[in-house]
Amino acid sequence: ILGKVAAGESLYLTLAVERGIQGLVLFLLVCIALVFTLKKGFKVIKTPISKAILSATYFSTFVFLITSITTETWFGFKDAGIYWIFAGFSAQLIANSHQQPPRVMVR
Repeated sequence: ILGKVAAGESLYLTLAVERGIQGLVLFLLVCIALVFTLKKGFKVIKTPISKAILSATYFSTFVFLITSITTETWFGFKDAGIYWIFAGFSAQLIANSHQQPPRVMVR
């Protein structure tokens, strides 16, 4: 098989082969930024359901990063789409917690 490159079942190897080192580094930077954002969110989020969503996203990030050593979980499973929806939802919860509620002026 000349001209073809084969990668293992590791997400990191697959990213390095298909997207290059730059793609792998960018993917890891996005994941690290998400982890730090979620960690900061625990300080500002007050409601129990929001904290539960942040906790689930925070710990599932570590699970995905660890299982990606031996599998291609981010690309291979439909759960990856659900994960990214919850990651975006969690980031939006954190962003909304910093906004001031609108003032109502009563005369």
